[in-house]
Amino acid sequence: MTDSRGSSTRLSRRQWLSVTGCGVVAAIGSDGWLIEPNRLVVSSHSLAPRPDNDSIRIVQFTDLHLHDVGHHERAVAARTNALRPDLIALTGDSVDRSNALPPLAEFLDANARIPFVMMLAGHTHSGQLAPFGHAVWRPRGSGRYVSGWYRDPNRVPMYVSRGIGTSVVPIRLGAVPEIAGFEL
Repeated sequence: MTDSRGSSTRLSRRQWLSVTGCGVVAAIGSDGWLIEPNRLVVSSHSLAPRPDNDSIRIVQFTDLHLHDVGHHERAVAARTNALRPDLIALTGDSVDRSNALPPLAEFLDANARIPFVMMLAGHTHSGQLAPFGHAVWRPRGSGRYVSGWYRDPNRVPMYVSRGIGTSVVPIRLGAVPEIAGFEL
């Protein structure tokens, strides 16, 4: 680097670290605010395939937090239709308002006589801000349930979707929006 007199100047270590740190924060912030909330993955899960190959395809999407129908919402609809589901499970927070989570154990115990195959859940947004896969924040009442499969002894297997939308702040980092597909 040269100054106005033509002599060479160098950034001090502290200046270099400050500039680099600001650049890293800006890059991560841009990804979390502009890129990741608009990405969409489809996860596929096969549970007890039927011997006659006559399976049922269920597609779950949750935490849409619908404000209006824009490009992202149309992409969700197109990806859902491309999966050719037999059943769509819309499992919570379809519009942007917060819902309380019922206590899981109490709900399952109250319905113990019903033969559940699995439980589909959402609401946690996989932490929404989960750098390096660790949820920084989770909604009150979600406990250890962040995303993925939970197969606890003597309980119905539960899948917690990362969901699609955002809540409180329009940022997702390390928690890519998800449509979950299941075959039974």
